[in-house]
Amino acid sequence: MANKNSPEQMMGKIIKEMKSQNLQTEDQINSFMNGLIGKNIDEFDFDSQSMTKEEQAEELIFQALESSIDKGKDLILKAKELDPDNSDIYNFLGDLEKTPEKSIQYYEQGVQSGERKLGKKFFKENEGHFWLIIETRPYMRSLFNYASCLGLLNKDEEAIKCYFRIMELNPDDNMGVRYEMFSLSLKINAFKIIEALLKEYPDDYQAHWIYNKVLYHFKKGQYKKAEEEFEMAININRHIPRYLLGKTKLPKKLPEYITVGRADEAVAYVADNINLWEQTQGSLDFIASKI
Repeated sequence: MANKNSPEQMMGKIIKEMKSQNLQTEDQINSFMNGLIGKNIDEFDFDSQSMTKEEQAEELIFQALESSIDKGKDLILKAKELDPDNSDIYNFLGDLEKTPEKSIQYYEQGVQSGERKLGKKFFKENEGHFWLIIETRPYMRSLFNYASCLGLLNKDEEAIKCYFRIMELNPDDNMGVRYEMFSLSLKINAFKIIEALLKEYPDDYQAHWIYNKVLYHFKKGQYKKAEEEFEMAININRHIPRYLLGKTKLPKKLPEYITVGRADEAVAYVADNINLWEQTQGSLDFIASKI
């Protein structure tokens, strides 16, 4: 979820200010945007009397994300009274739970709330452009979280269907759904799905993607191709093999931020995918033979 000072919140404030000024022409909008240069976005702070209930709820949610757990819960309950169909309320509550069995109940409520809030007409008119439209993001987060929990609960085919739905709504895949789909598809040997993903995203050179391509070709017995992909993969992130082979132990706490090509990226990949490698006979021996 977004933090209070995230680009998402700032963009919401900008859009509200544009609406309040009734900007309509391209020249008016350009002039407004140029006027933001060097300006503190916090100047666009509106008192509660000028905000709708939905906007007040959003502000409370942002405050909750910056607060202690107890205070955050109180703020979320207040937000729920103002706008019970804001999906981020349920994302917040689901994130607090310790098990996917409990979390998924909140995320499912978030999905249902988002569908009610946006409405069938909105879905029909805006499919393919979700995430770019800020008001869709709470719903998209709920759907992503719901799919993630399905995967954790070994409901892999249901999870893949949810991820497919997210990608229908947002083909640009700003949320990185394709990486989750790739890993799940490897788990259940859904090679046709993987082949479709590789065709759709031929220029993806993220470590997660390339190392999963190595495993994909190994699983299919395409060992020469797996070797070629591994040569590329180790140039993209040289740390991953050491973590896969246990030569470097995973830290107890996962990194909050990921840097391309660095050890924190390796930790994030291996923590999510080590089971795929361990369950594929011979794959780790293959890696060991190449370093």
